[in-house]
Amino acid sequence: LRCYESSVKINPSYSEAWHTRGLLLARCAKYEEALTCFDQALEIHPRSAQVWYDKARVLQALGKHEEARKCYDTAVRLDPRLQE
Repeated sequence: LRCYESSVKINPSYSEAWHTRGLLLARCAKYEEALTCFDQALEIHPRSAQVWYDKARVLQALGKHEEARKCYDTAVRLDPRLQE
């Protein structure tokens, strides 16, 4: 986690670092912090289906089902293979 924190400090426009940092935070059940990271990644790369999908999973875990569905729909629209 510290490595990804350093990465985004050095290069704040590195969307993969934001995404991976969000995944790690989600694994630690730090869902709000994870969402912030996913939002940063999407600001940089809004067509990343995987980030939309991972954001949907975190929103689902928080019980925000309508928001999760919208993110999931966006992810599948960008990459239909995620529906499988």
